[in-house]
Amino acid sequence: MLFLGNTDQQNFQNARLAIILQLAQSRIGAKYILHANLFRSLENSGLFAADPELQIDAANPRALEQHYDLLAKVVRIIGAAILSRGNNNVTQGRKFLTDHRMLVSHALKRSAGIGTGNEGQRLEEKIEELADALVVVIAATSFLEVRHDQYWLLSFKFPF
Repeated sequence: MLFLGNTDQQNFQNARLAIILQLAQSRIGAKYILHANLFRSLENSGLFAADPELQIDAANPRALEQHYDLLAKVVRIIGAAILSRGNNNVTQGRKFLTDHRMLVSHALKRSAGIGTGNEGQRLEEKIEELADALVVVIAATSFLEVRHDQYWLLSFKFPF
């Protein structure tokens, strides 16, 4: 759940995410997080299904920045959990990337300077953080090394 405008709620949410990230960085913590159905919970929440660019809140110009910040924090947790567990949850990580390929593509393109407007510096930093976290998940799952016809990202042309 994304809390906008209430600093106490944002601080509480950030503290919870920091604790979960700390747990995800150990093998046993990652095991419990993943066995608690992290991926299913994220899917049910709809957090990654929403297109943040289409849901701009005029009343809160920082809403888009806060949404990308939340996405980056959650993807960092995913990356840490997959790295901590080794090969045990690579398939789930690949499925996550495949299911959310539009967001992955969008974040990677924006971080490479494609499709950017005149957004604020803080928004661009949050998008860059999300792209960095996604690259960790891509690397942890060897997503680019699987068969060409199996996953979409192999045909993605990077501008660099």
